[in-house]
Amino acid sequence: AHGSLHVQASKGKSTWHAQKAVQVTSTGDAVTMGAKTSLLFNGAGSSLRIDDGGITFKTGGQATFQASMKVLAGPGSASTSLTLPSSKLKACLFKLKSAAASGAGKVSVDG
Repeated sequence: AHGSLHVQASKGKSTWHAQKAVQVTSTGDAVTMGAKTSLLFNGAGSSLRIDDGGITFKTGGQATFQASMKVLAGPGSASTSLTLPSSKLKACLFKLKSAAASGAGKVSVDG
């Protein structure tokens, strides 16, 4: 066939079924898929979902990512703050002497 192929479902959904493999290929440019709420790809028990909550990979098997370089960065914008409460623990002289005598590397401060 020559020229363009346009498929549109103006009302309702469009469902395509095939008994054998379906292949979508562009030999000269990009293949673009879009959806208002989410894209879901399922196959052989694994899935990839893209929606407003993020990108979710699910698999019962091993997930393998192959690249010449991998960058695993955190969120685009995040701030963290860690404030520990200050307190003064009083050392128990008896426990310290006992630990020193036995060569223990730690001193229990529990009752």
